[in-house]
Amino acid sequence: MLFKINELIVYGNSGVCKVKDICAQDDERLYYKLEPVFEKCVIFVPADTKIFMRPVISRDEALRLIYRLPLLEISLPAVHNNRELTEYYKTKFSLHSCEDLGAMIKTIHTKISDQTAIGKKPCQTDLKYIKKAEELLYGELSVVLDIPVDNVPEFIEKTLSSREPQKVC
Repeated sequence: MLFKINELIVYGNSGVCKVKDICAQDDERLYYKLEPVFEKCVIFVPADTKIFMRPVISRDEALRLIYRLPLLEISLPAVHNNRELTEYYKTKFSLHSCEDLGAMIKTIHTKISDQTAIGKKPCQTDLKYIKKAEELLYGELSVVLDIPVDNVPEFIEKTLSSREPQKVC
């Protein structure tokens, strides 16, 4: 799949990038010149790279995702060391799924709240990966909903609280 100039895409775990140019290098191989939306840098990447790339989700998909967030959950593994927990999180990130990121954020927030409530300090691995999940998901939602990234959590909260309860038949 060839992306177009000015198209917004998700590039690996770098987050949302804008395709600034498509050019051929000396070996005639096509390269994307990507500009991360939330960083000041440029990334040159072969168009046929094995690194994951996809278009950002649509506004409708973003809103559907937000409405599904309360239902999303992942089962954290019962691990006894940070290496296993890190591998678990890396596997989840490799899926590049907004739903998985949302579920991860919700589940880790619950875990951290539970730990704090009993006087335990949150695990540094959890804190590291929740931060990365929030950067990726909130960054994409920010771009497709056209709101500042810092306002995404508040937008999610307001959207969910203003929604009419659904009747189950």
